[in-house]
Amino acid sequence: MVNALRTALPALMLAACAHAAPAPFSPHVGYLYPAGGRQGATFEIMAGGQFLRGVNSVHITGEGVQAKVVQHAGPLNNEQRIEARRYIAMLIRNKLAGMPGASARMPRETHELLRRLENPGPTATNLPPPKLPRHPTLRNIDGKSLPELRRIAVELSGPNRNPQGRMQISDLVVLEITVAPDAPPGMRELRLGTPAGMTNPLRFDVGLLPEVLEQEPNERISLLVPSARDDRRAARQARPPDPLLDAMLPMPPPVQLPATINGQIMPGDTDCFTFHARKGQQLVMDAQARRLRPYLADAVPGWFQATLALYDTNGNEMAFTDDYRLQPDPVMLFNVPADGEYRIEIRDAI
Repeated sequence: MVNALRTALPALMLAACAHAAPAPFSPHVGYLYPAGGRQGATFEIMAGGQFLRGVNSVHITGEGVQAKVVQHAGPLNNEQRIEARRYIAMLIRNKLAGMPGASARMPRETHELLRRLENPGPTATNLPPPKLPRHPTLRNIDGKSLPELRRIAVELSGPNRNPQGRMQISDLVVLEITVAPDAPPGMRELRLGTPAGMTNPLRFDVGLLPEVLEQEPNERISLLVPSARDDRRAARQARPPDPLLDAMLPMPPPVQLPATINGQIMPGDTDCFTFHARKGQQLVMDAQARRLRPYLADAVPGWFQATLALYDTNGNEMAFTDDYRLQPDPVMLFNVPADGEYRIEIRDAI
């Protein structure tokens, strides 16, 4: 039984050439999410980068994979941010209205956030109903959970005010990928074509297993079943309890193995996934992090050093690894000692 973890990091990638300096506005991509797909499937992925206006083609090495551009969107302007914030505030109010007592239990910070979202300026009065901008970051926003809505709202209200986090990945391109049933599995390279030229290549993995996209927030799973490692992490990343998180929608269901789990790690983030296993099963958990993005120019120390930790139902750590032989990406081999639900965590070693 194999369970693969494919993690993509939104990141800045600055290309440098020893012999000739690149054009000042060369198109580039910093990440793909998800960074791969299964044989015989058609699905959408998002590419984040900069100077991608007019993107008109997708080039993937190898055979059996077709792709086309669905949508391109640049950073939200000020008017769009205001409309998006007001729309999100409306969604949060509507969800809280269906949860008795949830609004009364919200901390002052959440009330203040909603007030800022709903009042874009001191002179704004009698505003019409908000109109949601057409932007990939805001797709399917009506179905997002309260914590997801709150996260997007905070990003739109912060000093950066860009849901992508950095200008270097503020351009978003939605791609439709079709993988043939007989497409050879393995790593490919994907580039985007624009009027200004081709982007840098990013790795794209054709797999054999069912694909699962992470559902945020999933780190609360570890809070429901604390462990010694959770306590140490909480000491470093202490955050006040937020009743809004307690009012969230049901947690993501357990992953059905075998599967490839696609996720994105943000600064200070820990992604957790539960699954059922039977006694005597031999599990292989293989994280693809450095294999997908070997170098991150805006990270310290310059790459994502993934770690894997496995816990049982009671929160006892059953296994831990941060590499595999001479490879920096961790691989965990685990013989299941008893039937039950287990939790796998992936995070940065720093």
